[in-house]
Amino acid sequence: MEPIALFLIYSALLVAVSLVAAYLPMAGALRDRQFHMMLALSAGIFIGLMMFILLPEGIEECEEGGIDTHYATFGAAAGFLAILALDKILESRHIHHCEEHAEEHQHRLTSISTFIGLAIH
Repeated sequence: MEPIALFLIYSALLVAVSLVAAYLPMAGALRDRQFHMMLALSAGIFIGLMMFILLPEGIEECEEGGIDTHYATFGAAAGFLAILALDKILESRHIHHCEEHAEEHQHRLTSISTFIGLAIH
């Protein structure tokens, strides 16, 4: 089988599995604490994968390509800080919006594009 065809098959399978796995917690009625525990678990797995698999691989690729390894580490730190800043900005907007409208604190799926983007990511 052609490498590109195999790549496309694996990519489609990965997207399908990611969407199904991301939808499972939403299919059942999770309490707020359960939702936050699942979110913390997935964030821990993501950070662990980045620090122990992706970052060393990036450093190795930089060394093989003759690129300064500081680019890989600074890129990882900048990405982490950007995601942290975005999270804090969105959190403050969410809390401010709930206070203005005296709404009950809830987590809802805001759009299907957000769901698909986060599930695949």
